[in-house]
Amino acid sequence: MIHPVIEWCRSFWYVDVQPLSRGERWRSSLGGFLFIGIAGFILAYFPAGNRGLLASVGASAVILYALPHSPAAAPWSLVGGYMASTFSALLSLWLIPYPPLAAAFAVGGAIWLMARLKCVHPPGGSLALLVTFAAPQHWHDYRTLGAAIAANTLLAAGLALLINRGILHRPYPQWGPPNPSTQANPSPAPLPHTLLLHEDLDYAFRQVDTFVDVDETELVTLFDLAVNHAHERQQTLVCSDLMSPNPVTISTDSPVDQAWSLLQKQPSLALPVVDTDGVFRGLLSQPSFFNATSDVATPSWRTFIPQGLPFTRSTGQPQSIAHLMDTSATVVYEKTPFPTFMETWSTDSSHPVTVLDSNHRVIGIISQRDIIQALYRERALGFSPAPSAPLQPLRVSPA
Repeated sequence: MIHPVIEWCRSFWYVDVQPLSRGERWRSSLGGFLFIGIAGFILAYFPAGNRGLLASVGASAVILYALPHSPAAAPWSLVGGYMASTFSALLSLWLIPYPPLAAAFAVGGAIWLMARLKCVHPPGGSLALLVTFAAPQHWHDYRTLGAAIAANTLLAAGLALLINRGILHRPYPQWGPPNPSTQANPSPAPLPHTLLLHEDLDYAFRQVDTFVDVDETELVTLFDLAVNHAHERQQTLVCSDLMSPNPVTISTDSPVDQAWSLLQKQPSLALPVVDTDGVFRGLLSQPSFFNATSDVATPSWRTFIPQGLPFTRSTGQPQSIAHLMDTSATVVYEKTPFPTFMETWSTDSSHPVTVLDSNHRVIGIISQRDIIQALYRERALGFSPAPSAPLQPLRVSPA
């Protein structure tokens, strides 16, 4: 009882994000330290509007140095967010004389303006509150207010460029020109995936319909690196990664009419045949039934339609699955490399291929559908074939 509650609380409150490395944590902390130290020193000796550092600048420091890749850390997000928040706060104060109500309109208006101008910067909300509550009591005129906000904004933007690019050697802004200091040991370029276009990403962002804290360029880079890793893994792809696991099997002693009924329900239109020990003995498919009728008289359509089978007991057709199954059907093993399987499958692609384990027991089946899905993933998306969700094994025994 307690464990589900703990798991729910954990999933509700805790976000399991990828942690920063030790070096990145130190760089982020050093950046915030240098930023606040330098900006505070400058504004202490050269105050603008008789004010030093604004409280919202501390929140901006977290974004600029701990999340420099975020669109919220872009120079336009910083400058535009502060400008939009200041304008929203001043307009709210002018229209609404009651500060608590004006503050609500100031923050709401700041969010709308930042979203409309594509400059969402969360510390802008705190700046809107600061201006709304502090302006009537602590600012002599709006000129000193504008000077203080402008000084803090421009200083924050300039130091972000200087510290991130010059000291921490980060590519800031994330989509800006490359940092010359990082070109000595460039990272390997990801393989291009020309089928992933800007329109595809734009469509995905619009479907999410919320603010995504990642830039499009960085998203493409992450996608390419992930696909490259998947491509390297695909070099060792084996049949067990491609197959549909735990297919329906049928015993050699099962009734033929039962086999025919099951066969119509299988997507692969094939049933692996096993003995009492579960060892593979052959493959039963629709052609197996019709081929068995070639050596004996074919029943008339009056007999064929009511019974739903291409044979009956009265016509002398074979009634044993052992006589109907194909004992020469192609089989592969779970560790068979995918290129080897393709060479085997290309010679006879009309029937599904049964996958066996080391004990010759059936563990999966590879049909044309599985091959098409694998080729589609590789061609259209660059993905390696993903294993299907495991199913419960089903084996049909004699009734």
